[in-house]
Amino acid sequence: MTNHAYFNLNANVDGTGTVLDHVINAPSASLFIPVDENLIPTGTIEPVPDYLNFTSPKTIAQDIDSGTVTADGGYDNALVFSDYAPGMPQRQVVAMHSPLTGIALLASTDQFSTQIYSGNALDGTIKRKASQCDGAAESCFYEWRGAATLEMQLGIDNANHRDSGMPSIDLKAGEEYTQHSSYKFGVVYP
Repeated sequence: MTNHAYFNLNANVDGTGTVLDHVINAPSASLFIPVDENLIPTGTIEPVPDYLNFTSPKTIAQDIDSGTVTADGGYDNALVFSDYAPGMPQRQVVAMHSPLTGIALLASTDQFSTQIYSGNALDGTIKRKASQCDGAAESCFYEWRGAATLEMQLGIDNANHRDSGMPSIDLKAGEEYTQHSSYKFGVVYP
């Protein structure tokens, strides 16, 4: 289980509708779970390739078209945190900010991985809130790569890859599942 919140930290300033300028840093995400041509996780855990490497800060745009998620590149991948241990407390795992607005997001979790998604399927048909449209609500839609997600989870497709090294997601009758993830917003000053 996870959330599926979309973020665009540009706040629609200067009509900037994509998240390509957003800078992401996930220092402990040195591993990932590859997907096949149908976006189905392979169940293996491998060293993160250069195009998906956010262990040092870089913009989403820098290597987005070098990936293999779609014919046009993009991100829809599970980044695995190398510092994860079962039962560990929540720790900061990802920082993302917009150089345009200075708005920053700090993501913390006690989970094994985060799914990073770059809005590859956004196609201009999902309406934005009226408050985001500067009076042009009838033509205000989320464009391609207009938002990104950071979905904290124990792994992806674990039930089909029980020997993969991912933590178990099995929940037996009478057991309780809890997860701790938080998103804190602030400002990055130049």
